[in-house]
Amino acid sequence: PELLSWLAQKYENLNMDTAKEFYQMAGDDLGLVRLALVEENDIDTAVAIAEQSSKTEVAKQVATHLESAGDIRRALFLYSGSGMYKDAIRIAKEHEMCSELVQVALDANNQHQMMECASWLEDRGEVGKAAQLQAGGGNQSKALELIVRSDSGPDPELNRLFAAIIDDLDVNGLTDSDVSTYARRFLESDEGDNAFAFLCKACGDRHEVFESFAALCQERGQHRLASKCYAKTGDKLSSLKCLVRTKETKTIIAFAKAARMKEAYEIAAAYLQTLPSWSQNEQTINTIVLFLSKAKSYEKLVEVYESLAHMCIDESEDFEKALDLFTKGATYAEKIEDAYRRASMRRHFERQ
Repeated sequence: PELLSWLAQKYENLNMDTAKEFYQMAGDDLGLVRLALVEENDIDTAVAIAEQSSKTEVAKQVATHLESAGDIRRALFLYSGSGMYKDAIRIAKEHEMCSELVQVALDANNQHQMMECASWLEDRGEVGKAAQLQAGGGNQSKALELIVRSDSGPDPELNRLFAAIIDDLDVNGLTDSDVSTYARRFLESDEGDNAFAFLCKACGDRHEVFESFAALCQERGQHRLASKCYAKTGDKLSSLKCLVRTKETKTIIAFAKAARMKEAYEIAAAYLQTLPSWSQNEQTINTIVLFLSKAKSYEKLVEVYESLAHMCIDESEDFEKALDLFTKGATYAEKIEDAYRRASMRRHFERQ
């Protein structure tokens, strides 16, 4: 190989193609990249040779040339790809290439370098990126602290990292403040299900934490999640009230049936009467009547039938159907336990 390289040098001034052939036969990648860079100014060829070469000095020469020429990104990747992580980290810092710095430090898999790069990023306000390196270096508690501080906006990679750390976390040593902070971080990332799962894992039956988080969810408009939290504490009415805000009719009806509480039946019935054209939907009317009957809310049943009767008159002038509805309402009026209210309702229907 040494003789072939010597012949290649001799032919450089005579026949460039022959010189290249000798360098190739000698396996002299350093000679090939020198020709490409110095004699032909063919940077792409030099980079391709360096990427395929097993010799670090070849990549070093090409990367140094790229760096001098201002082609920083390709220089960084060549340094990193050839295992020259110190040089890759150096130019990433010099040129404020924060995302690239994270990747290089992770690829280097050197704890000292990760921690040093993490500190550098944190000093420059790149808290989320610093967290990735702290986690990569095994400092999970510092990574959690940084992620909670991060305000980088939607960041799927950071969210996955946070979820992974939380999943492995020993929750026994967490304070209520820690639990609330981490649950809030999930909520801010639109990961309500993860927040609830974490609360269930960390809190057990500590209802006050769920109640506090439910209130926060309501403030943020996360009514379904608030409902789940209230249900966890056994507060069925607050849970149902939150569900009503979601306007998920089937879920509201199912919840009221399962709760079997007077107030729950009344809340669900009131919600159903806010639906568009509820008075034209026989199934909705039947459900309202069923709920109010189970709740023994006879005054509310009277009001429902009276409303339906007036709508029959106003919308279709169907006086016969309206009379039938008034009659049903009067029947329920007779079931009112309070004598004064019952007499009052009776007089009211006599005036209709």
